[in-house]
Amino acid sequence: MTQKNSSLILIFLFFAFGVAGQWAPQSNFPGGSRDDGYGVGVNEIIYVGGGRGADFGFRSDFWKFNGVDWARLKDSPFTARQYAQMAAFGDSVWVAGGLQQSEYFSDVWLYRPSLDQWSFHSHLPHPVRQGVLFAPNGELVVGLGEKAPDMLSDSLYIFRDGEWHPLTPVPNGGRFRCGYFSVGQRLYLGWGRDSSGVHFNDWQVYDLLSGEWDTLSPPPGAPREWCSSTSNFNGSGVVGFGMDSAGDFLKDVFYFNPILNSFQKIDEYSTLLRGAVLAGSDEELHLITGLSGDFDRLDIHEIYTRAGSENERLLIFPNPARNYVHIRYLPAISSNWKITDVNGKIVQEKQCKSGSCEFSLLGIQSGMYFISNGTLTTKLLIN
Repeated sequence: MTQKNSSLILIFLFFAFGVAGQWAPQSNFPGGSRDDGYGVGVNEIIYVGGGRGADFGFRSDFWKFNGVDWARLKDSPFTARQYAQMAAFGDSVWVAGGLQQSEYFSDVWLYRPSLDQWSFHSHLPHPVRQGVLFAPNGELVVGLGEKAPDMLSDSLYIFRDGEWHPLTPVPNGGRFRCGYFSVGQRLYLGWGRDSSGVHFNDWQVYDLLSGEWDTLSPPPGAPREWCSSTSNFNGSGVVGFGMDSAGDFLKDVFYFNPILNSFQKIDEYSTLLRGAVLAGSDEELHLITGLSGDFDRLDIHEIYTRAGSENERLLIFPNPARNYVHIRYLPAISSNWKITDVNGKIVQEKQCKSGSCEFSLLGIQSGMYFISNGTLTTKLLIN
């Protein structure tokens, strides 16, 4: 066995064991029963809001979970809604689009957790209901979804220099109610349905550095719409639940392994769900509210805790790499990382925070390099 293959297998073992775990019920969500809300994890804090309650009323309340207790924050200043999109990066949380009754929304709002403060951000090029919203390295990317009754978008837009700019359209046409997440500068999206009700079983990957689309094998589950997803669990994305082409609700959940470039099924949840909130942190995956297979709106809160390996300290992917490399490390503290060549010359240096970091490799010659923070070191092959 070559040294290269040995390294890949070793990393796989650390990563694969790192997502094993189980669901554990928590105290019920104090905001009450609802579905089709929005939520996200920020530095181990979970934020949840919006949706439609058991009384069919639209919600504008906003909550945070600090790992022990729930606390109600300032209500969102925009019109109460369901089907909105939420994403986060650093001390920024964004909510975009959504729907109330027959009114489609195109507004984007920014929430600052450190200030408990909302502010208006921008208007999207068109309304977005049940589309996608990413925040890779703090840059907003939004699109797809329903922009008017039976009118779906195949467009993605990125917010730069105070304006929304179009990206290359998503392959295979417009869709909504799809799954999506980001890992570094790569955007992943798939499943969903078209305007005639046909379900997609493809997954597409957009590289923000190259501007190119690629395909990905779908998770080993039924094609679906109305699925739940998050970007922030164990350094990658999770997608699951939803409704299949027969109208049946689903309870399977899948983790994307960025090293193997494929999905792994994690512990199946006990209840069929649609319109649930999934919000991730490094160690935990939170499931909050949703619509059950009996069409009951729920106030559940469950946590899937991964059983991490004591040896799991440093992960890099992809390796070999071309345009970028992403690293995850423990302990998750601020740390200075360097890429050096075989002669010890520093070719890149970066201060990384919260156990995660990404390096652009554009302009670096092919060859063998090392990534190190002085304590942890591993080889990197750039091709």
